[in-house]
Amino acid sequence: MLYRFSFTTLLVAAIACILVFQTMLLFAAPSLEKDQLSLILSALICVLVVIIPSSNGDLLAPPQLMASLALLFFPVFSLFYLQVSELGKWYQQFFSVSDFSHSLAVTTYFSVLPVPLFQLGFLMGQLREDTVPRVAQSRQFVPTGVGIIMLVAAICLGFLGMLAYALSIGGIDAVLNQMSSIASRREWRESSSPFYYVGMALMTAPSVLALTMIYNRKGITKIACAIVLMLLAAAFLIVTQASREKAVLPLILFILSLWLQARGEEMKRFGLLLRVVVVSVVVALVLGFTVMAVFRAGGSGSLDFWRFLRDFNRMDVSMVMFTEYFADQSGNDLLWGMPFLAYPSRILGRFFGFSPIQNASEILQGIIFSGSMDAGNPGAPLAGELYINFGYLGFLAFIPLGAWFGVAYTRMIRRGYPFWQTLFFSAFLYFFVFKFYIYTGFTESELVFALVIVPLAIWRLLLRVRI
Repeated sequence: MLYRFSFTTLLVAAIACILVFQTMLLFAAPSLEKDQLSLILSALICVLVVIIPSSNGDLLAPPQLMASLALLFFPVFSLFYLQVSELGKWYQQFFSVSDFSHSLAVTTYFSVLPVPLFQLGFLMGQLREDTVPRVAQSRQFVPTGVGIIMLVAAICLGFLGMLAYALSIGGIDAVLNQMSSIASRREWRESSSPFYYVGMALMTAPSVLALTMIYNRKGITKIACAIVLMLLAAAFLIVTQASREKAVLPLILFILSLWLQARGEEMKRFGLLLRVVVVSVVVALVLGFTVMAVFRAGGSGSLDFWRFLRDFNRMDVSMVMFTEYFADQSGNDLLWGMPFLAYPSRILGRFFGFSPIQNASEILQGIIFSGSMDAGNPGAPLAGELYINFGYLGFLAFIPLGAWFGVAYTRMIRRGYPFWQTLFFSAFLYFFVFKFYIYTGFTESELVFALVIVPLAIWRLLLRVRI
């Protein structure tokens, strides 16, 4: 214990020293050598966070996962970006590139800064929870037969809803033919067909059913049928929603939950081989969906390696937020959290007829593309989103967020990975670490987040129903 505490203290002190040195480096006269050194130091911070020990940590603990993703999506990508201009999506087309390497280094610095702050909060949360007396393990979750039937009925309703929604906008053929049109996709979503929201239940119900079967060690036939329904749900989502992010959500939720549950006491008696096979198949399908999306984006049958990497570029929009948004000529001020009310205002606007508040992605699209409906959707990773809303103070939000994850993660482990706590934790982990922090932030994804968390609570009630 003393060794782990001393080692952690040493690593935290090293990270603090690197950040101080980086700050001095970036505020000095810019040069390519200094910018490259700053990118390497940002990568080193991510690596140090990954190796910081925690009381029950592993590579899938939230800070380690966040640091690993940040390492790949920011400093490593930036180092490639310096050498290969083809990785750019928008920035080099619409903004000056005279100080490109410096803007890249500054943006990477601010994009990685949340990682050690989140880790600090996580360690604080774990330390607080470690002082609480250990609680007895939760009872094993056993759904009722009526609950299973009701959940299957919900899945079927979701399938019918998605089919009806596709028919309402011209059928699946029309969706496939116009999938690459941003304007068409916006028009579909603005239609707000009630079937759209019914069908969104597919994001969680099939994965809950499959996990329920595995968790309670049902027969292989029932497990296989539940997994087939989940994979069909992903296929329906990618066709009717024209979005691979929504399509892979049930798969990622399933993988994370299954992996966590496999480490709990309740799952030790279940065959390891079947778990490995199931996870491997689902991972292969996730990769398949990703490759399919890349082929679709490329518009040809050939796979361009740089185009594949370009598809994951989050640096361009982050550079706009961190270096262009508050430029002298921009005239922009802090948003003070107004974009966080975007979806609630959109709902109220339908009843009272006022113009809704724009989310961060819509604001950035106006800056980058002048609001063109045919342009891409820039997204807004959470770090930049907090920066344009609250300035440097926005980064402090990562400390309490890390503390919450530290408490929740420690409780889940100490209680033996109970079914629902693990499932909800997986959903929060996916949205915060992957969706919000890496891709689109909260203001653009809060509706999808609600359409996952609320149905999970409904399925929890359904699976307890007795008649």
